[in-house]
Amino acid sequence: MVMAADDSLNHSLDSATKHYSSMFFLPQYKTTLIGVAVVCIGAIGLCDYAVFGSILSFGLGFSLFAATFLTDIIVCKGLLKIDPIFSMRRTTVVSLVGWSLWLVFSLLGVGLASLFGWLLWVKLTLLGFAVVVRFALS
Repeated sequence: MVMAADDSLNHSLDSATKHYSSMFFLPQYKTTLIGVAVVCIGAIGLCDYAVFGSILSFGLGFSLFAATFLTDIIVCKGLLKIDPIFSMRRTTVVSLVGWSLWLVFSLLGVGLASLFGWLLWVKLTLLGFAVVVRFALS
């Protein structure tokens, strides 16, 4: 009787593991790194270019990507090196999610800046920064 209950519990745990592991799929590290580069260099650079019209906006995108990459290395290899869960891949995924959240506010600011001026873009970008900081602290 006890063996049947144990077998049933093991079967339930195996099926739950298969189900929930598919929910938390992470892309490959290379794909995630390319995603961070596209968001930083392409999207953020284009947002800044749309508001200010300077070709130096893409330099800002490159510097943001480099800072993100170096920070991910420092956090993963330095601060969290004893943590078995936070690999470089997971750290980069967190960076990609943060940049994607920030991008939403920046894009909204670009759209509204054409109507209300560049200062609204700055305010929405700072609001996006606050959202990302809150995301990182939770």
